[in-house]
Amino acid sequence: AFEMREKPGISSTLVFKNVGAPAGASIEHAHSQILGTPIPTTEVGRDWAASLGYFRRQGACPFCRLMAEESDRGARVVEENDSAIVFCPFASRFPYEMCVLPKQHESRFEIGDAACRDAVALMTRRAVSRLENVLDRPPYNYVVHSAPYDDSAELHYHWHVEVYPRVTTLAGFELGGGCYINPVAPEHAAEQLRSALRQ
Repeated sequence: AFEMREKPGISSTLVFKNVGAPAGASIEHAHSQILGTPIPTTEVGRDWAASLGYFRRQGACPFCRLMAEESDRGARVVEENDSAIVFCPFASRFPYEMCVLPKQHESRFEIGDAACRDAVALMTRRAVSRLENVLDRPPYNYVVHSAPYDDSAELHYHWHVEVYPRVTTLAGFELGGGCYINPVAPEHAAEQLRSALRQ
């Protein structure tokens, strides 16, 4: 992502990992991927627009506020330390979906604090380990959501990692309606994941 910033025509990058054929993996060895795009991807674009709208209405980063609320409630928190938090989102689209947020507000992972990136990487690794233990190594994706390069407003967006277990099938309602059916309550998923880290 560092080098992608300098390439002409690239306004955004997406860092992701696909594990298992149902999650789109086509190569068996462990690897992550990075793609540069001339416009932000749809998902990051939606995040960006929604967080900007929230910031204009409330004067605060919605991710920072969400992090504080999840930390206070605790029911959906999987793991937390001074640098990062992992939680199962209230409106999880997938069973055992997790969000990993750095506690330090930064909009772009590639130009932020290295210690912060390291903390999120460790938490993501631990989150995946928990997931593999609870669900016996399911297929999954994780995606780094980072602000586009060409927008200078940084106060409203907070980079993060989303982990999507692929344990259900997207059907007509999800694909056609854009709504997701998740049969596992995020509080229950978080409880299982909290107690599942491999030693």
